[in-house]
Amino acid sequence: MKQKDGRYRKKITVGTKTDGTKIVKYASGKTKKELEQNADEIRKTYVGGEQVKRDVMYGDYLIQWFRAYKLPRIGESSRQSYQAVINRHILPYLGDRRVSAITAADLQETVNRLTGYGQTTIGYALTVLRGTMRRAYADGLTDRDPTVGLIRPSAVKHSRRALTEQETAAALKVGREHPEGLLILLLYYTGMRVGEAIGLR
Repeated sequence: MKQKDGRYRKKITVGTKTDGTKIVKYASGKTKKELEQNADEIRKTYVGGEQVKRDVMYGDYLIQWFRAYKLPRIGESSRQSYQAVINRHILPYLGDRRVSAITAADLQETVNRLTGYGQTTIGYALTVLRGTMRRAYADGLTDRDPTVGLIRPSAVKHSRRALTEQETAAALKVGREHPEGLLILLLYYTGMRVGEAIGLR
């Protein structure tokens, strides 16, 4: 199509993202011959080439990585924990960024926001960031692994103590009388964590 400036312009679809959105590039030229030459160069560079890979969005890539490399190897409790960390602490900050544009500083800022959280939450976040970016490096989506040198933020320190006699009596009473009391009794007598008990089959 000829533009107002006299140049010819052509839209070229060079790929599709995981959400179905088409990746589009534009060729232009002073003549139709030049337009086609430039269009051929774009196809050569993008279609099946490195540039299409580098247009991948981190949010799409993370979900694909989680389903392929993490989900088959974890239980229900871990799945819920990972998804909570991904949805609350990673996707809101990195989801709409291109994988190739994410820097070490971006990743460090993301984990720094978890300062004061528990060791488990921080550990899940680091596992996701390191796993996705190392995989992206192996897949050729980035020229380096930006997780090298990533510093773990400080976690909150939880103090633990035994239940008092009054607390023990109250917990056992609820365990015996409440419709869902079996869970409390299970936690009390086995020492399981809530996530471990919920994941039982």
